[in-house]
Amino acid sequence: MTEVFDAAPALRRWLIALAGPSPSAKLSYDACFEILHDPSATYHLVARLVFTLNTFGDFHLVWAASHTMESVLLDERITAWGSRRPWLENIGHGLALRSEPLDMSAPLDDIREFWRIGLEIDDLLDAGPRFAPHDFPVPFATVSKAFESVKLDGTVDDAETTISRLLAEAQSARLWSIPWGARVEIAFGPFVAMRIFEDDGEFSCHFLDAEDRYFHVAVGLVGEPPRASSKRVYRVLDGAEISENEDAEASLRLVAAAVVRDFVVVERRESVFSARNFRKRIRGRDVRTVIYLPRVRYDRVKPEALTHSGPGATGERAMHQVAPHLRRAQKPTNEQLLLAKQYGFHVPEGFTFVRGHDRGGLAEADRVRVYRSRSASQMIFTEMTTAPAGTRPAWFDFEKDCLTILEKRGLRVIHQATNRDGDGGVDLYATAPDGACWVIQCKCWAAHRKVGPEVVRELAGAIQLAAKGATEAARGMLITTSSFTSGAVESALALGYELIDGQQFASLAAAE
Repeated sequence: MTEVFDAAPALRRWLIALAGPSPSAKLSYDACFEILHDPSATYHLVARLVFTLNTFGDFHLVWAASHTMESVLLDERITAWGSRRPWLENIGHGLALRSEPLDMSAPLDDIREFWRIGLEIDDLLDAGPRFAPHDFPVPFATVSKAFESVKLDGTVDDAETTISRLLAEAQSARLWSIPWGARVEIAFGPFVAMRIFEDDGEFSCHFLDAEDRYFHVAVGLVGEPPRASSKRVYRVLDGAEISENEDAEASLRLVAAAVVRDFVVVERRESVFSARNFRKRIRGRDVRTVIYLPRVRYDRVKPEALTHSGPGATGERAMHQVAPHLRRAQKPTNEQLLLAKQYGFHVPEGFTFVRGHDRGGLAEADRVRVYRSRSASQMIFTEMTTAPAGTRPAWFDFEKDCLTILEKRGLRVIHQATNRDGDGGVDLYATAPDGACWVIQCKCWAAHRKVGPEVVRELAGAIQLAAKGATEAARGMLITTSSFTSGAVESALALGYELIDGQQFASLAAAE
């Protein structure tokens, strides 16, 4: 705790005001307001202080600290009298308090519900890019009532074991990305769809009701172990007593884990999802996008799917997991640095990164091949008798063609990250046989939309980050289905980046 206080002295003043010899609500509030306007102190509050207090088992102090923070986030100086949504941006050296406008023409009940339940930490971290002014949470009572009768076929522990296995598979066998804001059709409880937003291995899964209000489930593939978390769901017992509905919470985490896992792991994703254009008028606005159509019913778990070995079991002899870790080494390779990035590890000088792996059973390459050959959704949930009408998703072909082109060059993709602005792009991090590191930006753009010099600058920034700790600077490549402006060509040539336009892309992807 001393280390935390030394790094952020304001936290000491806050806790003294909150629980010291002479507690003061005003001093506690003022200290917390100061902390939230200091990115470094906010980071230590969110990432270290609350964890430390939980470790000590002082849940009363955790409760008081959390509620003080939520109270401060309601301050009119932050919310402009309730018209702006606060969020926390990861700026590398801390968490900076930001705010975005709320749609004040929305139903008053939705605005009230947001201020009542929308300030939990998962709804704050890097939330700005994924929320629009019209995004509001599904009312707490609506979700709880819809799931009152949900009962797992198996225990909650069975479901959690399956979830852990799905996420471990996604972490170790990841091959693809999920386009920013991808909309997946989901018919489960009050929900009709799910939107998925990825931020470098952290997935925010928004279950949407018919009015596009969200219920947040977070899936994290960074760090060890990978994890899934959700908001609380409750059920009423005997007309009065309220208890946590763990079956509903686990069911939602299971659906999110299965969808994310299949999106990033299954080699032939078109066998799991089809797609169609989606257009609907929701609350006075036109929603136009592509919706992905799964071939299973997420409201129907196959009998005993959770109580047997389940997805990930390959029938081989017993194995055990070795967690990702650091070991001493004079100099890590570029591939090891990229793997560390994928797992969320910082590699200090004099160390290298060893990825997590299973010992015993099938060899790792064989196990990954098995994971990529099958759908977790189709193993756990009941398949539809008639596949939904749709087409082969263009995004799947684009990613597959990019991977094919790079593999023909001898490059091995280690890490991928979709663009957070939803511009139809993905960043790939790869290594060459000579050990060189490559950062490749891929843009799936319409022919009329040219890639400009601002994209080249984005690539330069990504390369600078990738080069930290590396033995040499990363090389750059831009791939697009469209073309480049003269300014982009000039900037790329000056920086030594390789360019592949739409015509070259089609030729290279089709070449034997």
